[in-house]
Amino acid sequence: MKSRAQGGSSTGRRINRLLLGYFAVAAAAIVLAPFDFSWPPRGYFSITGPGGPRMADAVLNMVLFVPLGFLAERHGGGGHSVGRVAAMAVALSAGIEITQLFIPGRWSAISDIVANGLGGAAGAFLSQWLRRRLGTASPLAGRLFLDLPLTGFAWLMVPLLWLDALTAGGELATVAAAAAAGVALAAAAASTRHQLQAVSARLIVLALGWSAIAVGPLALVSWPIAIAASAAAVVAAVIAERRFRIGPGRERRIEPRAIVVVMVLLLPLLMATTMPGLVPGLGDDQLLSQRGILRWLAGIAAFTVLGYLLAEWRGRVPRRWPDTAAAPMVLAALITPRADAGHGVAGRLLPAILAAGFGSLLFDLQREHVIALRRRAARDAESADVTNLVPEG
Repeated sequence: MKSRAQGGSSTGRRINRLLLGYFAVAAAAIVLAPFDFSWPPRGYFSITGPGGPRMADAVLNMVLFVPLGFLAERHGGGGHSVGRVAAMAVALSAGIEITQLFIPGRWSAISDIVANGLGGAAGAFLSQWLRRRLGTASPLAGRLFLDLPLTGFAWLMVPLLWLDALTAGGELATVAAAAAAGVALAAAAASTRHQLQAVSARLIVLALGWSAIAVGPLALVSWPIAIAASAAAVVAAVIAERRFRIGPGRERRIEPRAIVVVMVLLLPLLMATTMPGLVPGLGDDQLLSQRGILRWLAGIAAFTVLGYLLAEWRGRVPRRWPDTAAAPMVLAALITPRADAGHGVAGRLLPAILAAGFGSLLFDLQREHVIALRRRAARDAESADVTNLVPEG
């Protein structure tokens, strides 16, 4: 029987499917940028690539596929084994590596496929281990498996921090963004009517695990900043969890406070993450380069997160998508300049608006999932009360 933590409900599968696709596109885009395809004179498929195996590439390839493995195992409702998820990761990786054959100056390596497969297997194993360790009925397990909107924000932060690290984004902004994710994780863990015992210890492990995935690529660029970001996530999570536990411990009381803190901490990263051309000195040549494409994708990820947060901030208003997308999309249009070296509307303005709308759609689906879970819990409680009233014998 599929549990709600396993994504067995239709609402859970829907939000999980969108996140899975989002991560798959992000991973493929990071590997395939700048998308300069042409017919190769000959295929170049090696074991480890030119120069032999490199630890940095292996680590990055594994990290990119860990969230995919986690979400794929959950999407299967517990029916996908670690081996099956690993096979899916290998198939996706093989498709990406074959596509790389059509990018001049790039090569495809079997070692990359192996690393991606191992990352997918690690994510699936982690999903199964957490379910067994915490139990499917555990409130914290439910939060980890997207049973609260703030957990969705922590998931969306992962591709944004990947792209920020690969484009050498702001150091202090990255540390503050990691702290924002820590606050979101703390709010998710504390949002339950049943006070969790020793949640701080579990929360530290959770924040460290999130940091290993989200900040892992940053360690390949600047390990001191990666360590600082991980420490910020842990410290912010512990402090926030203790503050949130002072109150009654109900989601709707915790969530508004948490969103305000998260938006303040995330603001420096959102301001620093700009698409090429919005910053003086960056022109068309930068946009079409690999780093320019990755910065453009980082901007898309930033507007997606912004749309999600704004929709969640207004989540108490009884509206549904596309009404909830109006404010995020208007804000995206206002803060994205329209004219820039021929790429303003098509290259930046329209994608920014669509990304903000997509982020708000993700929140709307997340909210539907939470409402469906509450209704199911109420029905289960009512059924249990009726059963208890029936005399035995």
